[in-house]
Amino acid sequence: TIDIDAANVEVSGLEILGDAGGEALGVRALDGDETTVTITNNLIENDETTGVFIGGDEDDTQTVVIEGNEIVSDTVAISNVADPDRGIESLTVDNNELRGDPAGLRHVEDLTFTNNDVIDSADGNFDIEDITDGTIANNEFSEFDDAAIKVDARTGEDTTVTVDINENNFLNADGTAIDATDATDDSEIDATNNFWGDESGPSG
Repeated sequence: TIDIDAANVEVSGLEILGDAGGEALGVRALDGDETTVTITNNLIENDETTGVFIGGDEDDTQTVVIEGNEIVSDTVAISNVADPDRGIESLTVDNNELRGDPAGLRHVEDLTFTNNDVIDSADGNFDIEDITDGTIANNEFSEFDDAAIKVDARTGEDTTVTVDINENNFLNADGTAIDATDATDDSEIDATNNFWGDESGPSG
């Protein structure tokens, strides 16, 4: 288990195994007016709890880049704290393999989730909540039994998201590709130009 509580850190080329005591890799509240944490080319596994957990901070500008990793967790591969006062300004998740319960990303101003292979073998979801400007593109989602992408308001109230969901493949699944039941009327979701597992398009 690794905990990061410092600004401008890169974690690269490691095999990180978590245990029941906590997440495999924790990015805590980071000191400094503008901070960047880069997580690249690692194998991160945690069967008991979270693979990568991002804390966020009330005052500082947070930029987190997660790129080129293999992250495995039956609880959640990537998540951040579900507190609107501790959101993230910029989060990029690119070219990773996420297996298990994929992700729970909440209160992010600028989200880029691209070129990932998302294998939902733990019957979870890629949950999003309170996203100001999001791009989910060129990913492959497979083996989901519930919803591949779910607008999920943990607060109990509907949540507003502005997100473009384009050029993704939704494959080998029994569930719904996108569940926006918890999205407010003010949400803007563009889900055009995806492949829904059949040439005839989505159904349901």
